[in-house]
Amino acid sequence: MVSAWLRESVTRAASSTWVPPHLAGEVTLHEPFERLADTGLRLNEIRGSAELREFLIDEAVELSGAERVLLVLESADGRALAGAQVPKGEDPAALLREVAPVLDEAMRHRAAHTDHVPNAASRLTQRSRIVAPLITPQELIGYLYADIDGVFGASTMVTAIYSRCWSQAAVALANTRASEQLKATVAARTDELRASNALLEARAAELAIINSVQRALAGELSMQGVYDAVGDKIREVFRAAVVTVRIYDPAAGVEHYPYLYAAGKRLQVPSKPLIPDGFGAHVIRTRETLVVDENMAAHIAEFVGATPLAAEAGTPKTQVMVPLLVGGRVRGS
Repeated sequence: MVSAWLRESVTRAASSTWVPPHLAGEVTLHEPFERLADTGLRLNEIRGSAELREFLIDEAVELSGAERVLLVLESADGRALAGAQVPKGEDPAALLREVAPVLDEAMRHRAAHTDHVPNAASRLTQRSRIVAPLITPQELIGYLYADIDGVFGASTMVTAIYSRCWSQAAVALANTRASEQLKATVAARTDELRASNALLEARAAELAIINSVQRALAGELSMQGVYDAVGDKIREVFRAAVVTVRIYDPAAGVEHYPYLYAAGKRLQVPSKPLIPDGFGAHVIRTRETLVVDENMAAHIAEFVGATPLAAEAGTPKTQVMVPLLVGGRVRGS
């Protein structure tokens, strides 16, 4: 509506030098500076970066009446658009590319930069642009860009405001970023501490198991008593349905089974020749722990003759076999 009214007014004006009152009148900064004081207080109350960025853009629009506002931040990866407000149908990223030279100028001089484009156009058809670098005593954080078409005003009205307001904004952005980085560091350290504590707790639990086994073994004088103590503790710790202690006699080529628990009871199984391609032979040959936690039927087919010792317990779904090493030789599992 304003644009249409101005076009009609210009065509009817008696003088071609007629200037609309909003461009010719005196400007008072009294009220905007009162607003700046309030803005500074509100900046200090904001802690989140997303909220702060949104506030800065809204404040820029309200202070200046700008139609387009870009909040641009510098980083190790280059400039990044941190927020924007533009008229419907316009692309903030395209505007950022267009005003890159203006940002460069502000970066070089470390001061608010103002221009009016196109240079030869009338004031009504010019677009006034201002870029305020966001600078702390330590670094250049980024830029706040705003523009306003001559129909609605000129950036000379807001340059002083921008110069003062966004120095506060730069400090607020830097403080918020430092705070969030500190929180992220604390969170990471906390996660590391929790993981370390979990490992310590797991290690403590392992040592407790080992100590309990050692206490049980300390009172045993017979070898069978040792087998019973170890088998019972393994069954208790792992809640295993089947626990077997196998002792291998390499001279005879047989396995003995001094401990076998399955189907809810202790079972007695006679010694048997070692099956060359079975699970037990594999563990003896490789001297490595064998874990089968899926596709048991396929593994049984792979290890020929690897049938359960206790038929009553059925075919297990998972199985762990650990070699019993003495002097580098496997004496059982």
